[in-house]
Amino acid sequence: VNFLCPSIFGRYAHPTVCEYFYFCRFGWPTLMLCIIGFLDVESRELCRDKNYVKCSHDKGDWIP
Repeated sequence: VNFLCPSIFGRYAHPTVCEYFYFCRFGWPTLMLCIIGFLDVESRELCRDKNYVKCSHDKGDWIP
């Protein structure tokens, strides 16, 4: 994983794919995947149904 945790604990959006996010625990990142049909919502730190959220860094320039 080429991701550096900005803090010891936290959840952070993947830079290019909205279905993924990083979960940091004790400064170690783990790449996580939202369940099928859901996208990560960076501002709320959760995965939501893709029909109700739009992703700004996937193809198509989605906006929440």
